[in-house]
Amino acid sequence: MYQTLCQALIAVILALGAEFLYAQQSPVALPNPINGPGSTLSLAPRAALPHSPPLPYGLELLSRFDLLPYLRDSRCVQDSSYDRNFYNADFGHFLRVEGHTAVLADIRGPGCIYRFWSANAAGHLRIYFDGAATPTIDCAMQDFFLGKVPPFLQPLVGHKSGGWYCYFPMPFQKHCLITVTDPGPMYYHVEYQLYPDSTRIATFSPQLHQKELAALGEVLEQWGHLGLDPKPSVVEEQAQDVQTECVPGQPLTLANLSGAGEIDALHIRLDPANRYTLRQTVLRIYWDGATRPAVEAPVGDFFGAGFGKETFAALPDAMNDQGGFCYWPMPFTKSARIELINYGQRSVNVLFQMRYHRLGQPLKDAGYFHARWHRQINKEGENFHILEVQGRGLYVGEHTAMQGDRGIWFLEGNEEIWVDGESFPSIIGTGTEDFYTAGWYFDEGPFNEAFHGCILKDEAHSRVDAYRYQITDCVPFQKSIRVDIQHGPIDNYPGSDYACVAYWYQTAPDDNWSPLDPTQLTPTHWHAQDAIEAESLRWTSGDPQVIDDMNLPVLASGGAVVELHGGTAACVLPVAKEGDYILSLVQPPLAGTARLGQNWAVDDPKQVGPAPTEAIRADETNSVHQTLHLTAGDHTLFFQIPTGQTLYLDYLTLRRLLHPNSIPATDLKVVEATDGEAQIQDMTGFGPYWDNNQQLWFTGHRQGAQMTVELPVEKTGSYELSVYYTTARDYAIVQVLLDGNPIGQPTDCYTPNVQAKDQTILGNVMLTAGVHRLTFRAVGKNPASTNYLIGVDAIGLKPLP
Repeated sequence: MYQTLCQALIAVILALGAEFLYAQQSPVALPNPINGPGSTLSLAPRAALPHSPPLPYGLELLSRFDLLPYLRDSRCVQDSSYDRNFYNADFGHFLRVEGHTAVLADIRGPGCIYRFWSANAAGHLRIYFDGAATPTIDCAMQDFFLGKVPPFLQPLVGHKSGGWYCYFPMPFQKHCLITVTDPGPMYYHVEYQLYPDSTRIATFSPQLHQKELAALGEVLEQWGHLGLDPKPSVVEEQAQDVQTECVPGQPLTLANLSGAGEIDALHIRLDPANRYTLRQTVLRIYWDGATRPAVEAPVGDFFGAGFGKETFAALPDAMNDQGGFCYWPMPFTKSARIELINYGQRSVNVLFQMRYHRLGQPLKDAGYFHARWHRQINKEGENFHILEVQGRGLYVGEHTAMQGDRGIWFLEGNEEIWVDGESFPSIIGTGTEDFYTAGWYFDEGPFNEAFHGCILKDEAHSRVDAYRYQITDCVPFQKSIRVDIQHGPIDNYPGSDYACVAYWYQTAPDDNWSPLDPTQLTPTHWHAQDAIEAESLRWTSGDPQVIDDMNLPVLASGGAVVELHGGTAACVLPVAKEGDYILSLVQPPLAGTARLGQNWAVDDPKQVGPAPTEAIRADETNSVHQTLHLTAGDHTLFFQIPTGQTLYLDYLTLRRLLHPNSIPATDLKVVEATDGEAQIQDMTGFGPYWDNNQQLWFTGHRQGAQMTVELPVEKTGSYELSVYYTTARDYAIVQVLLDGNPIGQPTDCYTPNVQAKDQTILGNVMLTAGVHRLTFRAVGKNPASTNYLIGVDAIGLKPLP
């Protein structure tokens, strides 16, 4: 069925290609590029290197996943809109601007564009090849990405979760110029291979020749069946099938092959398969008698699932209920040994299946497959390190599980790739989700494509799991490579917990990158922002039990909860400094367990009220709050749990109030975010001017973008309603709506630097008890502002007489 569709689509290309108005090419003088780094790097002479076998390019290379291990003498570079001043304003920066037309790339050939991306495609796209006076591609930019311009077919082009992308190769012999008229504040990447000057390349034409059509059909077939082996079938392929038990602490050999060969596919299923076993059971592969493994990674992470059992399918790998599958080609010269070691406390059952074939002669000029797991608790000012190795090879991608504790704004970080000791990265990006070929914090949620995807986005627990496989846009290196990514816009999300697996090929059968530390093999625990973990408190009564969330159906902050049974309980709450606070107690969503309501008090057990009769629901994280004036020193929390019931407490937060009669905006529930993402942002680096050093941050990216929060009102009455905004150079003009009706005047939140704005009074209102809605709408922006962001510190709600 899918093959028939592919044939029909190719027929459409043949029928329509001649009817589209593509220009005939004629040589003209090439304009001088200004900066790149990609376009600038293309100006340097490029020599062919020995031991670089001739390989196809363009669609033919895209269709041949089996050729991935071969060494290359090409150079992968990128033009992008990264902020040349490194202030995180990674949009609207072009090689140059000529009137209303921006130049995105200006490349000396020979080369081939393998990835073209934007977060906000707009305007009119023109692509010129080999010095043509008129463009070969001339269309609305969004039409190009939506597959409306032959031969650019979906899914090689498309729009997913905020990212407009194209993987359809565009080769050129002499030159490529990409322009967009009226682009607006565009985010973009143009990634391409630069070939040695002696390479002969057939320049892109929309009228594909027969080999290209055949290759396109192969690619469409492969991408239409993700999760299956995309490589050509092999004659005399052999299989190995093992079912066994992996006991703790003892290496388990699964396969031991001798002679030259190539592993075609691996399948591993663990039972039980959970976030503990998938992280604590480690896969190791040794090539050609090496004493150090070339592959060393937890089973779950190796197959692309860093937070436990997840489901997705990409071109090189997949995970589903049957386990993990991978199809990376893995050649070896003398031998291959595969083993598992269980660093957990319990045995796991293992199903292992492998397909491989023998080679009469070892592959010439090919690298060994490497995959290494690396975990890092990020530090202020230091990048997360994906890979750093010496030698010759090619980097082909990575998968990273990212855990924060105060929202997912760690995604503001850019990737940086340095090759062969260069002083400035030849690839530098515009944001983490942009690196993963999406956009706007993955605004449409998880998805999976052949080369990129987001398999988990959990904003409630500040975690993201994503992959990017660089197959045709692999990064060859002759001496060394370093692949980094920032956490936050300027590496300013310390404490974030990243764990990745980098995949690459290298001429050496082993490497010294990030040897595995068994003490790091604990599952990534979520920590609620500013949490005081219930299990860390000193309990003075109530016989509390600490329950590891390994034994629970839900995630707990810090990995554990406190279990309390019917009766009274008490714990000590230390307070460092006298002041006004909001104390919040948070319970996990464990259905049928006792709920906190009025049945708790601070310092005075006589203030403990009756317990609610309604139990907690499975879809509910119950939280209760009190606004208090607390002196420095120890205070006591008292609880009353109904007889025969069990109450679970996850964590507490104690947030100091800077603004009287106010509610921290970060405590409000966001119920809508349109044309942007709502996040909690740490403001520590900007001074002590925000409640609890944080704000509610909305990353609106166009006029009309808005977020809506729930505003709880305890008592019916008249109130003075106000807002404490943040202002900055990329913030919007904001109009507030109360229950759908505008209140107050629009507020211009632009300032050249980040500031906490004084109270903005919206007006006096009559509010009924219950939940109301506040909407913050970007109705415009100051001419000096560069975007439509909104920051809210607190909502003032002052009772009136």
